[in-house]
Parts: sequence; C-alpha cells; structure tokens
Amino acid sequence: MAKIFTLIQGPASHLDQVIDHYKGVDNVVWVTQTSESEAALSAIEKSNISLLTYEECFAGYGNINLQLKSTQLGLKYCEQENASHVLKIRSDSIFKDPKSFADIMHVNERIQCYFYVKHNPPE
Repeated sequence: MAKIFTLIQGPASHLDQVIDHYKGVDNVVWVTQTSESEAALSAIEKSNISLLTYEECFAGYGNINLQLKSTQLGLKYCEQENASHVLKIRSDSIFKDPKSFADIMHVNERIQCYFYVKHNPPE
C-alpha cells in the first residue's frame, strides 16, 4: 500500500494558509530554516505537519542551495518513515485539494495524475 508524503519546502511566508490547507492530511512535512520566527516554528509544530529545520547556508543563484538542502533533508526524513511516494511542493504554493490527490494515488499506485497548484506570489 502506498505511503504518500507531502514535502513542503521553503519559508513560512504563508504560514496560516498552508497550515489550514493541510489540516486532516496525513504525512505532511515542512522543511524550513532555523532562522524562521519562533512563532512560525511553534505554529507548525502544533499542527499536524512535521517540522524539519536546517541552518542557513549560502543561498546561491535563485536560492538553489536552499532548495537543494531543504529538499534533501525532507527526502531523507520521508525515506526513514518508509514513504513510497513524495510529493514535493514549495511553501508559496498549495495543492488545490491535497487529500483527494493523495486518495487518488492510493487507488492506483502509479503516478499518472495531473493536479492543480495555486501559487501565492511574494507579498
């Protein structure tokens, strides 16, 4: 049986919206920097979302180093939790209906689905 994780990567800029959106969704992981505010980190920890943090590093062109570092950390965690699939998404985007998307994948364990993602541009 598929064990699907959603890996959210990035800052807590849209914290409340993301936490609200993933209520009731199993196996959600958010990877962000330890420099996020204590209030943001605490809010994630109090939700159903597992929190992983990492120390800041040189961001690189287009923040590529941050994206690589956070995604690698999240994938290692998902592997340790025996994930069969990982859906990686940025923290400024949300799946239109993450629970339904994961449910579809349980019916057919092959990834052959298209999905809608809402992008939240920086404020």
